[in-house]
Amino acid sequence: MATVEDVRSQLAARLLGQIKDSVATLHVTDLDITENGRSFTAVFDLDAPDGRWRVTLESDRADMNIFNGTPDAQLVDAVASGFRIRLAEWWHTKGAERASARQGKRLD
Repeated sequence: MATVEDVRSQLAARLLGQIKDSVATLHVTDLDITENGRSFTAVFDLDAPDGRWRVTLESDRADMNIFNGTPDAQLVDAVASGFRIRLAEWWHTKGAERASARQGKRLD
């Protein structure tokens, strides 16, 4: 079984750095993972066009497979891709949707 640190290391290799979409570039500077039974939480520190943020995203239940043994690269890529998409969605909806707004906290 993979540890929280194993999962963090595997995801960090794919998530730290720039996440670009058609409107903005987010720069992920740190990632923390917390296991919560049948799910896990990913906490991202990032630089965005309007400042520094800490964004908390819950995993999908299927993403927990990343903790089973040594996950293959395709699974880790898929989980990381899902988080990249959700970070971009957060960025675009944080000003209009309460649920998105609650996921992020401005750091400066």
